[in-house]
Amino acid sequence: YPAGTTGNPQTVKDKSYKTSEDIFRKLSSYVETYDLMNAKIDECARCVDGADYVITISSGGKKNTVTIAGQRTDGKYADVLDFISKL
Repeated sequence: YPAGTTGNPQTVKDKSYKTSEDIFRKLSSYVETYDLMNAKIDECARCVDGADYVITISSGGKKNTVTIAGQRTDGKYADVLDFISKL
């Protein structure tokens, strides 16, 4: 929350990218590998590293949003977070 507010979350403009078929296939493989379309992930570690990844997936009329902490000690999702950070 920004300083001086009463708890209303910051409004951040969503980033969207045009991408190649190869990148789309790679992202799709992560969605399948981690079952992100059905996953219920709501992590928060901004206090540790200042960053969380909020990922919204929309396909075939279904939509899901997951929040993954940028710093994880178990290494889970490291490959997808690394890939996204390089886009």
